Amino acid sequence: MAQKQNFLFLADHLCLDFVDTEFRRSGEHHDELKTFDDLREWLKRAGVLASIEAVALVRRCHGQAAETVLKGALGLRKAIRQAAQAVADREPLPAGAIRTLNTFLSRRAGYFQIERRSSQFERRFVSPLVEPMMLLAPIAESAADLLCNGDLTLVRRCADENCDLFFYDTTKNHRRRWCSMSSCGNRAKVAAHRARQKIGG
Repeated sequence: MAQKQNFLFLADHLCLDFVDTEFRRSGEHHDELKTFDDLREWLKRAGVLASIEAVALVRRCHGQAAETVLKGALGLRKAIRQAAQAVADREPLPAGAIRTLNTFLSRRAGYFQIERRSSQFERRFVSPLVEPMMLLAPIAESAADLLCNGDLTLVRRCADENCDLFFYDTTKNHRRRWCSMSSCGNRAKVAAHRARQKIGG
């Protein structure tokens, strides 16, 4: 039975939430994707396993197939992290990270269909899921969307020097500094308050 994970969904972008399944806080390393069951639970909570087909495919993953998908997921996470770090540091993207993303994107075969939604039509991409590694394609597509269509100046790392979580700043004034105000932001406020008291006292 998979251990219940407390996944963080703070980044406001799927691919950065995926990167944030591995993080460092207060000097401690955390990896929330230790097993295929962890990965399956994350995909479920992230809304990636939305179709019956995806759920059926993930249920068929056992043994070596599950290990292969987990290994692929960790490689994809590493590539997206490298890209996010480069973007946050305003450095060129590593060619290897782009190659890895393109490898995962190339696995996504499919076609568009027109569907009626109440009084309107919408275009929906349909991708037959024929092999387990395709479960990771939406994450790679999220990274491609961020790199190609996002405002890369809004990709940030938490301002707490003891935290390395990434986020996409969707706040109105684009001044978000912390992965979460309730954790790192609150610690910074408490530290600043203590420093002021020390000076004043």
